[in-house]
Amino acid sequence: MIGVIILAFITGLVVKLTDVMVDDKKKILFNGFENVLGIFYGILIGAMVSRFSIVAPLWIGVIIGLVVMGKFDSMAHLIAFPFIALTIYLLGTVEIDIVLIFLFAVACVVDEIMSDYADKAKKKKKIHKFLQLRPFVEIAALIVSIIMMRFEFIVAIFSFDVGYVLVTKMYKKKK
Repeated sequence: MIGVIILAFITGLVVKLTDVMVDDKKKILFNGFENVLGIFYGILIGAMVSRFSIVAPLWIGVIIGLVVMGKFDSMAHLIAFPFIALTIYLLGTVEIDIVLIFLFAVACVVDEIMSDYADKAKKKKKIHKFLQLRPFVEIAALIVSIIMMRFEFIVAIFSFDVGYVLVTKMYKKKK
């Protein structure tokens, strides 16, 4: 489980750094470094899918959900796809649970829809702030973890979120 924690945490860091460079136009190291980060997190996700098959449906489902919602909208994020596939090919494929993939994909889609809704609200209420957290994948991971008595799901998404939020706090937009 320590491998899941480490890889998910680093992936969260790298994905958010990529977002910061693409969405906030922050230059880190050199022009095009966001593409290097996309390659790196593609390899990390591919490694998690191949080496930690229990959490493969989580990552595959989230990726499907983000694709459905059009969130892979830059070269830096799109470049991750071939490296996810290449890493899975090189490290080996795993048996995956289609029902769990569907569940996590739906949770991700709901997260994105509700987050967009909350972002557009003129007067922010507590529910809007809650929805902006995109909690549905985490809730699904917690439920699956409890039902299956396999806590890798919640640990993986929590570790990812810690890395993601850490970078978010570091690069918080100045208003």
